Amino acid sequence: MINMLERIGTRYENCSATGTVAASGGSEEIQVTVNEGEYVVIRGMFVSIPAIGGASGNHVLTLRVGETTSYILLAELSGTDGAAITISKSEFAADSESPSTAAMQQAIITGGHFMGNSDYPPTFKYVNNSDVNQTGTRNIRVFIEVYKNVL
Repeated sequence: MINMLERIGTRYENCSATGTVAASGGSEEIQVTVNEGEYVVIRGMFVSIPAIGGASGNHVLTLRVGETTSYILLAELSGTDGAAITISKSEFAADSESPSTAAMQQAIITGGHFMGNSDYPPTFKYVNNSDVNQTGTRNIRVFIEVYKNVL
């Protein structure tokens, strides 16, 4: 069955992980809110994950859609020895970035490739593989186009 979608609006969402600690060796998933019956397309995002001072090892942010064990990985950013990770309006900034080209990064950030529904919302997964707790706020803000099924 083919879904016919109608755009019903846009919204800005702050998905930040405030007041939480990502323990050494721990992880967290931060999902974009998708109401039942909606489909969302990310049209812009800002991500700022602070450096982990004095850390050895890395921390990683992935952008993905799908189930916990079976998902589509859109991007992965890694900060070695706790270096900061950032996604701005036009590019990624981290020690290791995939995809690595500016054009592909831009396509993920604004090109409509990061999308989901209430069953499979767009998800940011943060993993702290360093030896120090991440106590800084993981700031994630997204601009979303919202659609509904008209069939």
